[in-house]
Amino acid sequence: MTKRITVTEEIQKRIILMAQRTWETCAHDIFQLVGKNSIRRNELIEIIQDADHMHYNGGDHDAYKFFLTLPGPKQISLMRDAFPDKTYGM
Repeated sequence: MTKRITVTEEIQKRIILMAQRTWETCAHDIFQLVGKNSIRRNELIEIIQDADHMHYNGGDHDAYKFFLTLPGPKQISLMRDAFPDKTYGM
């Protein structure tokens, strides 16, 4: 039986803020790296979740640890809440 993890409103807000802080920290470097002025939401989410960027740049290690315990679909859902637009640019 799969253990059900409850995501409270508080932890959801913390995870969303952590993801947005990470993006604010990394955005300039990411745009330089990809050589474009905009990226699609799914690309942004993949980059933010990759290589522990949220751990190092998100400023909330406990929220990050909790985020990692969530199933993949719930992680993606929270990232879509954090980044609702279809594209992001400089």
